[in-house]
Amino acid sequence: MNAEAFPHVDVEGYLHSHGLVVRESYGGSGNQLVIQCPFCGRSNCYVSAESGFWLCYRARCGRKGDFLGLIEAVEQCGRPKAREIRRHLQEAINFGTVEDALERYAQRVAKPKPQDDVELPPGFEPVWDGRKWNWPRYLTERGVPTNVALAYELGFCRQGPFADRLVLPVHEEGRLVSWQARSVIGAQPKYLSAKTGSRGRFLFGLDQLPENAKEVVVVEGPFDVLAFAKADVPAVALMGTNSTPIQGHKLASRGVAKVHLYLDAQGTFLARQKVRAALGGHLSLRECPQGDGADPGESSEESLRAAWESRTRA
Repeated sequence: MNAEAFPHVDVEGYLHSHGLVVRESYGGSGNQLVIQCPFCGRSNCYVSAESGFWLCYRARCGRKGDFLGLIEAVEQCGRPKAREIRRHLQEAINFGTVEDALERYAQRVAKPKPQDDVELPPGFEPVWDGRKWNWPRYLTERGVPTNVALAYELGFCRQGPFADRLVLPVHEEGRLVSWQARSVIGAQPKYLSAKTGSRGRFLFGLDQLPENAKEVVVVEGPFDVLAFAKADVPAVALMGTNSTPIQGHKLASRGVAKVHLYLDAQGTFLARQKVRAALGGHLSLRECPQGDGADPGESSEESLRAAWESRTRA
C-alpha cells in the first residue's frame, strides 16, 4: 500500500467519533492511539496521532497502512470515497483563516460535557497513605523530593495490570480527571493513560499553580513539571504536543496571561507550531530559556531556576 502525504487532520477526533480508541500511548514513536483493529477486532492496533499511519501488532493480522487506508477500513469504502472523507476532515480544520478555524474549534470543544470522576488504576498506592511511606526507588532516581511528590499526589502500582508503573494523577478544580502511568522498568508502551480522551484537553499541574500566577512555563510531560516544581517555578504539562485551544482557555480562565514554552529539544518544528497555534489565541507566548539538559526533566534545578529568572531577557 502506497502511503500518501496529507495536510494535518484531527486523527484522534476521527477515531474517537467511531468509538475505536481504547487508550492513549506515549513512547519513543511519539503520541499514539491504541484502537480496535478494523480487520481483526483486537486492541493491538497502534495509530500515530500525528501522521495517521497505523500497524496492528497481532501476529495473525499484521495489517498496516496510512490514514487513507484506515479510513477505507473503518468506512468500508474505496480510496476515492476515503479521499473525500479526508478532504472534509481537512476542511473542518483549515476552512478560512487560521484564527477563524481555531476560534470555531475552541467554541466547539471548550465546553465539553462534564467528565465523570475517573478512578485511579487498580493497585494504586499513594506515596504517603497517612500512616507510612510507599516510596518507589524510581522517584529517588529521578530526584523528586517528597514535598513535590505529595503536592502532585503521586502514587505507584506494585501489582495488577499497571504493575511497576508510577502514577501521575491529573486534577482540575480538585477533581481527578485523568492520569498517566509510567513504566519504571522500561516496559512498552512507556505511558498508559486513563480512558478519558484526554489528549489536548487536560493539563498536568493545573491545580497546583499558585492562585496569582500570571506567567507559567508550558512543557510536554509531567516529569518536566516536577523538575520545575523543584525549582519553585510554576509549570503545567500538555502531556504531549497535541495541544488544543481548550488548554489555553483553561490557563487564561485562571488569570494566566503569558506562557513560556519549553518543549523538548528533539521536538519537530511542526509540533512546536501546532502548540503555538493552539495556545496563541488565548495567551501571550514566549520561548523559555533552556536549562542544561535535553529537556527540563534532565536539567538541573539551578539551571531551570536561572532560566526562569532570566525569562524577561529572552
